[in-house]
Amino acid sequence: MISSKELAWHLHQYREHLGITQEDAAKALGLDATAISKIEHNTREVSAVELLQFTKFYNMPIGMFQLPEHETIWSLYPDALKTTMMLINREEISSDQLLRLGLFFGEVSRLLKGQGEIS
Repeated sequence: MISSKELAWHLHQYREHLGITQEDAAKALGLDATAISKIEHNTREVSAVELLQFTKFYNMPIGMFQLPEHETIWSLYPDALKTTMMLINREEISSDQLLRLGLFFGEVSRLLKGQGEIS
């Protein structure tokens, strides 16, 4: 697993290599240019979802950001499954919210499969 400093460096290098401005990257990723700058200077953390978006947009191999062996996609979202199941059992989550959650994890899974990280 790489450090946050190395991650910031890689994201900066990929963006510059591709000739993409911070403004263009921000627009494509749904962030503002200051967020891109802060990420590249390692003064702002990158969420797991943002990292997946970066790898897709920059066409980066996600394998370079591997989690330690004992971690899984669920470790990126602590207690997500447990909380979701609790809300379903209590009927405190709408079918629309449940559908959006399923689509989100489906997209994460699709991105990881596309990068060859899961089968």
